[in-house]
Amino acid sequence: TGRLLAAIDRSRSGAEALAWVRQVAEHPHPYVAGIGLDNLETAGPPERFVDAYRLAGAAGLRRTAHSSEHVPSASNTLVCLDQLGCDRIDHGYFVLEDDAVVARLRDAQTPMTVISTTSRRSWRPWRRASIRAMLDAGLNVIAASDDPGMFPTTLAAEYRILAADLDVPYPRLRRMSLAGVDACWLPEAEKTALRARFEREIAALEAADYRPAPEGTS
Repeated sequence: TGRLLAAIDRSRSGAEALAWVRQVAEHPHPYVAGIGLDNLETAGPPERFVDAYRLAGAAGLRRTAHSSEHVPSASNTLVCLDQLGCDRIDHGYFVLEDDAVVARLRDAQTPMTVISTTSRRSWRPWRRASIRAMLDAGLNVIAASDDPGMFPTTLAAEYRILAADLDVPYPRLRRMSLAGVDACWLPEAEKTALRARFEREIAALEAADYRPAPEGTS
């Protein structure tokens, strides 16, 4: 099962984005949970899409955006939170440039989806180091796969990277998995059922053959 995001191409105009979101709002579908803002961040600042995001919020659509991913600044993430009304941030690696923004995101436990694998190999070491720093800063980091059709990864592969390459301890991986459920945009009844299933399956794996390392160890 899954839900869809009506993605905005940030390289297009604000007027085009508004027209697209209006079309989505006027033709609601239970499988369309919200909107996102995609493509290279340098191609379109988030301020361009304020009107489209306000319309989405008024229509009851959830909102997220790729932010602080390609632009070396935390400011875009503030725009996404304060002007676009996002309740989740995709990527966000450059929020580490601003301690005040990091503190705000940590205090609010704003969900941030991160991906260790990109299509550009030269970016991967930097991105993985950034994810490690985000974890160390106490941010609500959630593993994701972004676009498996473009990137050679899967969600399972992303968890293996976190465990093996970034030395994220098992208890933190477990919390990240459940945080992903809490941050998803399913209807509440389905989300509650999904979390219960995750907890049962994790408990079964632990009882069967897994001995998690204590918190603070790898």
